[in-house]
Amino acid sequence: MINLLEVGCTENQVGAICNMSAQMVQHYGREVALRSLARDAMKLMESPLERN
Repeated sequence: MINLLEVGCTENQVGAICNMSAQMVQHYGREVALRSLARDAMKLMESPLERN
């Protein structure tokens, strides 16, 4: 289910594919959002190192 969100499926699409309620998809979707934010933050932290 998380993979579907990571590749860009909407919450409605994931719910339909996995037969999950909107609330459950949103619950697991938070994990995907946090992973994405963490990846973005790490990229920002690494970019000054690459410039030197």
